[in-house]
Amino acid sequence: MKKFLAVVLVAIMLCTALVGCGSAGSDGGIHVIETGSETGTYYGFTNMIATTLNSNADLGYTLSAVSSKGSKGNIQDIASGMCSFAIVQNDVMSYAYSGTTDMFGGQVIDDFSVVGVVYQETVQIIGKKSLDANGDGIVTVDELKGKRVSIGEAGSGVTINAKQVFEAAGMKLDLTDATDAKKNDVVVSYYSVKDSCDRIKDGEIDAFFFTAGVPTSGITELIKTTADIAVVTLTDEQADALVSAENSFYTKTALTNDIYECIDADKPAIAVSVSATYIARNSLSETEVYNFTKALWENIENYGAYGAQVSAMKIENAAKALGGVPLHAGAAKYYTEKGIID
Repeated sequence: MKKFLAVVLVAIMLCTALVGCGSAGSDGGIHVIETGSETGTYYGFTNMIATTLNSNADLGYTLSAVSSKGSKGNIQDIASGMCSFAIVQNDVMSYAYSGTTDMFGGQVIDDFSVVGVVYQETVQIIGKKSLDANGDGIVTVDELKGKRVSIGEAGSGVTINAKQVFEAAGMKLDLTDATDAKKNDVVVSYYSVKDSCDRIKDGEIDAFFFTAGVPTSGITELIKTTADIAVVTLTDEQADALVSAENSFYTKTALTNDIYECIDADKPAIAVSVSATYIARNSLSETEVYNFTKALWENIENYGAYGAQVSAMKIENAAKALGGVPLHAGAAKYYTEKGIID
């Protein structure tokens, strides 16, 4: 019995140690980096980064990329100590840091700082071609009125993007009660990109939003396997309304036939983009974050997948569009050495 109890005690101690390492990391241990849905770009891109850096860089610790609910949850998990690093939308991190929207209940979350902007990600709206009133399959945001639309997982940055897109189109989306038909111009649901792809194929929804680097693998596969799929386009006026001083995170862009084959080669879909940004817990040491920042940018030639995102990685943009969130001291040290900041 004594031997049995001793074995149990050792097992408990080992489990506790492993959980401690996996949650937040420590020097020479594991640093968790939260991403997004397993079918989204955040997860695949960051998993590739972590795998590459673990093999090619002397970080002083091991990175473990894990799936998550996305930007909002990642920021909350950093604040609670459940992860060390995360990739998030730059608009969402600014909302958290400033407490200026109801996305975080007006709460200021400032337990994190920036590692660096890595690439642009597009607010993608996928719908059924058959929604188009003109019969040419090019669907506009206005044609989503009254339709069943997934606006991303509840609490994600995608929901904010959807709200702002609808407002630019003169449509209502009340995130405090998105299921109330009287307060909204669409029938709202909250699904991940994977679930959205499945449900639009099954006829359960008419369109969905997803913010990510393009092309997104789940959407590419959906377009290849389902005939009645279109990329919904904004008008120039709607995009220009989004790219304003109030929404300074957005840039105007276009989705083209070489990104998604369902788009007419002569008629790109107008869209807007935000920036995918790595952040770190403030309590991480300058050395820990410096090592990650240096390895991130100095291993670009070793990143073998996600070509569109890798080619979009420009160190000169790493400290731009931070929305009032400061750089971590470790990141600032590296960018100062490289002449990116003073």
